Amino acid sequence: MRDPLALAAAAAGCCRRSRSGCRAGCGRRTLRRWPGSVGQLLFIPLLLFSGFYLPRASMPPALRNIGDWTPTGAAAHALQDAMFGSFPSAQSLLVLTAWAVAFGILAVRFFRWE
Repeated sequence: MRDPLALAAAAAGCCRRSRSGCRAGCGRRTLRRWPGSVGQLLFIPLLLFSGFYLPRASMPPALRNIGDWTPTGAAAHALQDAMFGSFPSAQSLLVLTAWAVAFGILAVRFFRWE
């Protein structure tokens, strides 16, 4: 990538995904299998809102508005802005930051090495 804004948006998206992965992976010994199932159930709708299945431009406005507040939708929007040469919107960056902080706090609280 030649654009540092695209690199920053991609890094923010990866940071958010890794923290939510740490959160999903913290189960008790008796509940080892549920995080993977919950992660898959959440991942499919997140892909929809990010524009993976249906381009964001052709989505109904309600889906686009919901997608703007999801981490994958915000990351996709920030990457698109950066690829087209403009600075990512403040909303996208704030949404990514909020999700990263929230899942980081949850990961610190609930993650246990076994």
